[in-house]
Amino acid sequence: MVSRSCLPRVTAGRRSIEIAAATGAVSVAFPSISTGVYGYPIERAAEVAVAAVRASVKEHTTVREVVFCCLSAGDLTVYEVVLDGAASR
Repeated sequence: MVSRSCLPRVTAGRRSIEIAAATGAVSVAFPSISTGVYGYPIERAAEVAVAAVRASVKEHTTVREVVFCCLSAGDLTVYEVVLDGAASR
């Protein structure tokens, strides 16, 4: 179940993939929403973003590339761990 605080992030990710597919885009990039000055935990943000995007690209197979834009090396490491974990499932 998705918590209320995660819902905007899930919705944004899914809707972005939907719009990309509808407009013929084959790639889309996502920033790490709210993890800077707003202080949303990067670990949770990465988990939510990766799960939402993975589910959406299964439905919209024309989107071939998704880029998660990371502000720091630490953020990149978190995303790599989450992506590695998601890939092994």
